[in-house]
Amino acid sequence: AYEALALQVRQEQADQMRQVVRVAAEVCELGRQIRLLASSSKIGDELSEQLDNLVFDGFISFIRDPWYDRLPYYCKAMLARITSAAADPAKDARSKQIIDELLNDYDELCDQLPPGPLPDAVDDVGFLIEELRVQIWAQRLGTAVTVSPKRIRKAILQAQASPDRVD
Repeated sequence: AYEALALQVRQEQADQMRQVVRVAAEVCELGRQIRLLASSSKIGDELSEQLDNLVFDGFISFIRDPWYDRLPYYCKAMLARITSAAADPAKDARSKQIIDELLNDYDELCDQLPPGPLPDAVDDVGFLIEELRVQIWAQRLGTAVTVSPKRIRKAILQAQASPDRVD
């Protein structure tokens, strides 16, 4: 029974490992492209900061499902934003203001927590903001969940009241 179970786990792990490596390779390549294009973009510093928050030492083991598989979408949205920001800087600035307000609310939520890993409900808020960025700047990619500023603010309120929060 042990041998059969060990074989089953090895087979499942191989497929999962291939998926993890495929996503990591795609994200690293997209990250290279973002950094290259961002260096000559007016929004380059902002995109570099966003990328650094998603792709960092240990990101493969740190970012949990279902968000890990969405990382390429977030990177593709950054690439799309570089193009759209150059074409219509005023529209980009309006969209950025929406994101900045949500990021400020998210930062306040995170500041209320002790150091260490974020509770899942709080972590999810950060990824909902990434999904909103996809919706705003790369709508053709689609989002994994229905997202809006109102829904994100509701998620922030729920995270503040969440029982898995450590005060």
